[in-house]
Amino acid sequence: MSYTNRDEIPAKYKWDLTPLMQEDHWEVEFNETMAALPKVAEFKGKLGDKASLKAYFELADDIELHFERLYVYANLKMHEDAKIAKFREMVARISMAAAELGGAFAWVNPEIIATYSEKELLALADDPDFFAHRSPKSPRYWAVTKTLSVCSTRWISSTNPSTWTAKRWL
Repeated sequence: MSYTNRDEIPAKYKWDLTPLMQEDHWEVEFNETMAALPKVAEFKGKLGDKASLKAYFELADDIELHFERLYVYANLKMHEDAKIAKFREMVARISMAAAELGGAFAWVNPEIIATYSEKELLALADDPDFFAHRSPKSPRYWAVTKTLSVCSTRWISSTNPSTWTAKRWL
């Protein structure tokens, strides 16, 4: 069967996004998430303190989870009906906000790498009090994993001349 308008499609064939977010709440959550970004900079120069590092990861988790939810919702709504300008605008806004998000967090990995040894990061990653929700899906877990990869690459490159041009993608 062919439909020319989404309104013609029976409800049982449409996804229900209300468990993810109410449409009228997207703008509120977007504004709250963007307003939280400047809080990230408050941790600059303070990640050497483990309590501050933990608080930073909790804030980063919160921002990233809200951002992801906003991004997924906007894209799903736009794909429901690409003719609706409101949803295309939501996708454009959240996509532009991704650059702002990246900029807000850009200083973190270099500071962590400069502050902690690989051994210290591994110890933190195994500390259940530090990473209470450590799992492959946890943003904190990925942050430590990513940082360790960068740390490992830097260490390998500095100790073995044959790898100086090696895998920068780690």
